[in-house]
Amino acid sequence: MFSYLILKIRDFECTKDKDIQLESEEELSTLALGQETETSETNLAKSSFVKLQRMDESLGPVWSQAKNKQNAYEIDDGVLIHTESICGDKEIPTGSSKSVEEYLRDLTQKLKQAHNLARGNYGKAQAEYASRYNLRSREKRLAVGDQVLVLIPSSSHKLLKKWMGPASIIELPRPHTARVKMDDGSEKENSTSINYDHT
Repeated sequence: MFSYLILKIRDFECTKDKDIQLESEEELSTLALGQETETSETNLAKSSFVKLQRMDESLGPVWSQAKNKQNAYEIDDGVLIHTESICGDKEIPTGSSKSVEEYLRDLTQKLKQAHNLARGNYGKAQAEYASRYNLRSREKRLAVGDQVLVLIPSSSHKLLKKWMGPASIIELPRPHTARVKMDDGSEKENSTSINYDHT
């Protein structure tokens, strides 16, 4: 390529000034220098990659297979590579294949089996989770006169709400709902945000 460009420049030299010739020669030398730099950087990167491959102990058996030309490994210019047929020759099935209807019927049947299996496993997991949860859970049994803590929504952010108390239960109008009397004398009706005072 360089000789072709130099010939073109010499042909060009006869018809144009010497300044144009000098500029073209400078461009060519710059281009050649750039390609030499790229080549040396490429060679440096390649040699460091080869060193890393050689130092990796886990690749020892692969190197020996590549030297014996086994198992789709090969050494090309000092670099360990896979050959084009990684898993061997590809066999193309020539026997009778299923029709589209048969394939879809089989696929539908397999999907139904997978769905039923997943449904059964989900039911078992849900029952096991419920039984484990129920081992530790206890229903809150509140009575009039119990000392409790009340969750006061001091902010819209759930982490900034505060437990206040102790408060006394003065009435149980519905299950899981209590009317409480706070320390300051105010009364509040609360449903789910009541905890026993363990102090």
